[in-house]
Amino acid sequence: MRIEPDTDGTAELFAEVNAGRFSGVGSAWFGLAEISRFAQSLVAKFPLPSNTCLILQGGYWSDTNRGELKQALLRLSVYPIGTLGAIGCRVELASPMQSDDRPESRMAVEVELVTDFEPLAEFSRQLDSLAKGDTGEAILRADG
Repeated sequence: MRIEPDTDGTAELFAEVNAGRFSGVGSAWFGLAEISRFAQSLVAKFPLPSNTCLILQGGYWSDTNRGELKQALLRLSVYPIGTLGAIGCRVELASPMQSDDRPESRMAVEVELVTDFEPLAEFSRQLDSLAKGDTGEAILRADG
């Protein structure tokens, strides 16, 4: 992940994912504080309770229904897998759709990365530093 901050406390967060033969790139706008809070939440409680799913998502939000995401352009979901400490990170990236676009023309990739606490903790630190402007990228290492 990398970031291009604006002067108003927001930034465009860019993500690139590679898993096997699948890859994708995407971006969405976030508040820098939201990115930092998400990063810190990744290691706030470990092991993650079985019913936990931490989500960072951005895209086009509804004008009429506050808090409703009409189009997710970038979504990270982090959750426990099983009982032995494995952690899943589902990465969803999609191209924006305009009102006159055919739904079939939307480009999207969705992959699950499987990792554990140490790589997640490192990613958390990097993502928080990214939001604060202290580093240029954040990388989540996953099992092959």
